[in-house]
Order: sequence, then structure tokens, then C-alpha cells
Amino acid sequence: MGLAAGCWLGLPGCGAPRVARPPIKGAERVVMAPLNLAVRLPPVLEDAVEPVETEMIHYFQERDTRVAVIWPPDAWDLWRDSVAVVSGSGRAGRRFDEAVGRFVRELADHADFQLFVLPSLVYRGARVRGRTAQWDGVRRRVTARGVASARAGLDDPGSEAGDANWTGEIPAMSLHVLVFTPDGRKVYEGWGGLALTHAPTLSSGRRFGGQSLALQPEFFSDRGQIREGIAVALDPYAGDSAP
Repeated sequence: MGLAAGCWLGLPGCGAPRVARPPIKGAERVVMAPLNLAVRLPPVLEDAVEPVETEMIHYFQERDTRVAVIWPPDAWDLWRDSVAVVSGSGRAGRRFDEAVGRFVRELADHADFQLFVLPSLVYRGARVRGRTAQWDGVRRRVTARGVASARAGLDDPGSEAGDANWTGEIPAMSLHVLVFTPDGRKVYEGWGGLALTHAPTLSSGRRFGGQSLALQPEFFSDRGQIREGIAVALDPYAGDSAP
């Protein structure tokens, strides 16, 4: 089985940490699964995978942790094998825990690590009041778009829609992380909001809470928002309260 993306292995693109943070106790070496190994990735979130994965690697680097990401073909093969072994045993939640436990224990036979991180990008509902959306530990300003700009895929905060207040839920992207020890024991679960994937419009389209919504172009492009969401998801485990 191969390991890649190795800040662990010293491959390009894993430069020096930007800001030093307190190390995570007992986590000198971390293995990270490819994003959404165990949870189907919504197609609209596919372009967010690379920036989120990169910022997660940086998160651990900044805490003096060596990181490796499992080579995706190896990860998929091992996950399929693990799921097949536990299929038909118990309820779904228990089967998932057993599959992950088996996956991690098998991985531990091939790599030396203290923690295994299983991250996923998922849709969540962000609660909107006025011009602020809140979900999974973060707050984001809602920038609505007018009919013409929505059809063209452009933001238009100066339009009538941009001046409106909204109430209800809109789709958002969050990071869900599970952390395991090499013996397959789950030691942490966290959530962090990343970005709003949709914005209210005055056009007729997908509706949440009776309001029309349009997909925001490049909703994943704000690295600052991504870093904040990752920190919200992982800081409680890392014990890091630094900004």
C-alpha cells in the first residue's frame, strides 16, 4: 500500500508552515484519508476538494505534525474491502464504525502513525437572519444576486436583491472530521462551516424556505473561510485557541 501527498514523504507543494501553532499532543504523524472516502461527494462540491485538502495539510503542518494522505486508489480498494467484510452485520451506524475500525487497523500494518483523520465535505443548512448566515460554528454574510447576474453566473451586490433581508435556510458546505487511533478507536468528531454554496435571488429556481436560490460561482475560492472552518472543526481536539 502506498502513501502520498507526503509532507511526510517530502514531496513538492508541502512547503514550510506559515504560522507556528502549539503541537497536537501525541500526533507527531497523522495519516489523512482522501476527502469523502466514506461519504458520497455531492457533484457541486467537487471543485472544493483540492483547496480544502491542501489547507487541512497546512493545518497539521503548522502544529509540527508530519502528514501523509493515502494514495486514493489504495484508499478506495481498502475501504471497499473493509465495507464488504462488515456488510449485513448490525445496524448501519454500527457497520460504518466497524468498517472504519477495520480500515484503520489494516492501515496501521502498513504505516506508522498516531492519528488517522477521515474528512468529508457535506451539504448543511445555514440559518439566515437578515444578511447573516450561521451554521456549524461560523457566520457568513449573505450576498444576494439579481435575476440578470444569476443567469450570467455573476455576483451583483448592488442590485435590488443585494439590498434585501432574508429569513430561512440556504445550502452551505461544511467539513466533517472523524479522528481515530491506530487500533480503530474513534477519539473525536467535529464539524466546521466552510462556505455558502448558494445565494438568494429574485429569479425562479431552486427554492429553500420559499426563496429562490442560485449556485454561487467559485464558492470555494476564499481560502480564509476554508481555514476558519477547518480550525472550527479541529481546534477542540488540537487544544488550539489561537486565531
